Amino acid sequence: MFFFVVFIAWIEIKVNDAQCRVRGILPHGGMAYVNISDEQVRRFDEDGFLIVERILPDKQVNEMLDAMERLQSGICTRDRRPPAQRKPFTPFGTDATFLTYFNARILDAAVWDIATDRILGRAAAHLLRSSSVSLIEDQLLSKPGYGKPLRLHQDFSAYGFSTSPNTLSCWIALTDMTEAIGPVECVRGSHRWGITSNTKDLECNRDDNDRYLAAAREIVPHGANIEYVPAIVSKGGGVFFHGLTLHGSRGNSTDRPRPAATFHWAGADCRIDRSKLMGYGQIYLFNGISQGDPLVNKYLPQVYPA
Repeated sequence: MFFFVVFIAWIEIKVNDAQCRVRGILPHGGMAYVNISDEQVRRFDEDGFLIVERILPDKQVNEMLDAMERLQSGICTRDRRPPAQRKPFTPFGTDATFLTYFNARILDAAVWDIATDRILGRAAAHLLRSSSVSLIEDQLLSKPGYGKPLRLHQDFSAYGFSTSPNTLSCWIALTDMTEAIGPVECVRGSHRWGITSNTKDLECNRDDNDRYLAAAREIVPHGANIEYVPAIVSKGGGVFFHGLTLHGSRGNSTDRPRPAATFHWAGADCRIDRSKLMGYGQIYLFNGISQGDPLVNKYLPQVYPA
């Protein structure tokens, strides 16, 4: 009887593990097992984005939230900045729209460990069809209660230093998403429309739909529809999207903040154009990378293969 009970328990564990892996989760609370299939890559190629039910398990979600609280209190658990750069840090943005800690991995050990995880890197490389990927940015961000919209834009606009747009972003919800709280939304197929010139001042008012849509209307092909797809996922879920995919977020119509995290990778064909670094706020991140070299150094680590 004892061995029968043990056998049944073993079967239940195996079934649970298989179900978790189908949903993209590493069972038993470990790092996310984002197992991107060939069919998902095909859909990503077509749509420019891929919504995934689960990317980080609760343990890592809570670690990211704790890191955000530490940074808000001015606490670094591991400051990787050069000594001359170790100054007080403040978030980018405004209380009206969003507040963002850029490259939190440089300041917090827990964020570094999650952002540089090989499993996430493997998923990024698969979606980009790249032999390798390096991590070029991360963000911890919060849209405040009743926060304004963030208008449509392309993340590649921030990576002018890259000679190739073959970059990937991953937005991860750190709380359960609803339409009312203003999740990120992607425009289907917009990664094939070209590069927009609408790259500055992303804040807009709730009733200013023309401003929200400006980037899409500039480059949308004649006869094409502007179709939004919001990432309404539970905490730990999110969306991968190409660096040229238009995305934004509507206003937060609740009184609750909407915390999220983002990771950003460059494919193997991305090389640095140092002439485009002028005005970049954290120039030390590119130390040791010569003109035309891959975007890889100790601050921008290659995470797959690792």
